Amino acid sequence: MPLTLSHRMLGQLVGARRPTVSSAIGALTAAGEVSRNGDGTWLLTGSPVGSPVAEVSRFVPPRRAMLLPPVGALAV
Repeated sequence: MPLTLSHRMLGQLVGARRPTVSSAIGALTAAGEVSRNGDGTWLLTGSPVGSPVAEVSRFVPPRRAMLLPPVGALAV
């Protein structure tokens, strides 16, 4: 998906400063997790996410029960 984001804007999105973002991108590039294409876009080359390992895939129950309004409470 084409999206232009400066290092400063990325920093604002993740709560970091621009130099930290630049350092992190450099480290990700050195580790082979991302690569820069000739047209200036980035390619994520690391392992795909979305399939959690067994240790983290268990369900964490909510701390509070969801409260539903009484039946008919929203009827007008």
